[in-house]
Amino acid sequence: MRVERIEGTYGSNTYIIFCDAEKHGTVIDEDIIIIDSGALLEDIEKAVGSGNVLGVFITHEHFDHMTFACDYARKFQCPIYCSRETLTNFEYFKNPIEFEGKSYRLGQYGDDTKIILIKDESEIELGKFVVKPFWTAGHSFGGISFLIENGLFCGDTLFKKGIGRYDAMSHGKKYMIESLKKIGGIKFEKCFHGHGDESDYFEQMRNIKVFTKWLEKEQ
Repeated sequence: MRVERIEGTYGSNTYIIFCDAEKHGTVIDEDIIIIDSGALLEDIEKAVGSGNVLGVFITHEHFDHMTFACDYARKFQCPIYCSRETLTNFEYFKNPIEFEGKSYRLGQYGDDTKIILIKDESEIELGKFVVKPFWTAGHSFGGISFLIENGLFCGDTLFKKGIGRYDAMSHGKKYMIESLKKIGGIKFEKCFHGHGDESDYFEQMRNIKVFTKWLEKEQ
């Protein structure tokens, strides 16, 4: 598995994951999945090249992580895998909205957008990939982390040296504690975050221990 990170227009990370390259003459075919969608479509196209995009996975329903998902899906003729909360926001952002003096609009969501809702933590087999979702609410209601081989893609639940905000939703602290404990029981080598650089398993075990203790003390 090879992972390429592209920083998006709102500072969020989009990950392109390549698996098992096969060479046919001068063309290299690779199965690809994309995690989150804040990067411009033209940047994604350059990175994908002749690869075969099998799906776009969204970690949570915040605008900066789902911005261009529908554009990706339409371009690469693939489905979007997401929570029900993310689907609700695709519908909500069909028309531009104003927030803090700026106008926001998602990539064009329409009847031809294929959405596959993630309803539980069952493994998803897609081409050569096996994607294991974990519900990790706290930063958002519909937060999902994805384990692919030895890499955990956690959205904004964890950062290299911190955790995501949990105060923007009711019971956010409770859900965040539950999610941190869940991630603490997952075996992975690298952790890929919604913003900033990646970290490793040992960094995150320390991170989780510190912030779980701090959150529980605050309750």
